[in-house]
Amino acid sequence: MRKLMSKQRFADVMLLVALLSACSSSEVLPGASGGSGPAASGGSTGGGGQSSGGSAAGGSFSGGGSNGGAGGSSGGALGAMTGGSGGAAPSDGGSSESGGSGGSGGVTEGSGGAESETPFVLHPVDFPTVDGTLAFPASAVSPNDVSPAFTWEGTPSEAESLVFVFRDIGISAIKWVVWDVPPSVDQLPADISDEPSPAEVPGASQLGSLDHTGYAGPQLANEEYDFTLYALKVDHLEGTDGLTTKQIFDTVLPAQVIAQTDPVVVVNAQ
Repeated sequence: MRKLMSKQRFADVMLLVALLSACSSSEVLPGASGGSGPAASGGSTGGGGQSSGGSAAGGSFSGGGSNGGAGGSSGGALGAMTGGSGGAAPSDGGSSESGGSGGSGGVTEGSGGAESETPFVLHPVDFPTVDGTLAFPASAVSPNDVSPAFTWEGTPSEAESLVFVFRDIGISAIKWVVWDVPPSVDQLPADISDEPSPAEVPGASQLGSLDHTGYAGPQLANEEYDFTLYALKVDHLEGTDGLTTKQIFDTVLPAQVIAQTDPVVVVNAQ
């Protein structure tokens, strides 16, 4: 019995010696590689126990000044001593010191959206409103026959010329056509002269109906008329010689039109 106890004590002593030896060998190793730090310093040395350093990636940056993320800590003794990778360095302005790899980045300015073109719109000038309806000014009806004024905007950039048309809606009669208006022009003045090439619109030609050279106002009360502006792909409307306003509108004009305004509908309330 006494021999058995002696053997047990001897075994306990040997186990204690082995444990002490193991503890002595598991001290923290100086100089264990820490993870590379955010930009300048490396990661902290790990304590005992098995721990691998985490991979700490820095955030992305637009512009300089901020450092990358912090590096991971080193593993302790008896553990895997793998340091974490450093964070990304700033893309601009900040210097890339020891630590994480330099990060690319920065803000790329987006290009603005394409500008939308101004709508092609015809505007009557000094037209009165009667019972909520656009009406001719007294000067523009027969027998005064003073052509009314108009302005417009949004002429297409590809337009080479413009054509202005005055139409009697009720009987589909084309009462007045002004063509070869330069695309740089944005208005038709009032009281255009009755010349084939009116001085008020340089470069343009005109023709009226019923033997009129120029504008002739409406005669019948409560009749509807409209005015429309057309953009053409040619700078000169060919083939108009000897034609009536209706023939110009029906046979020559359509093949050259690239855009048109909405008609301005007007009632003769006189």
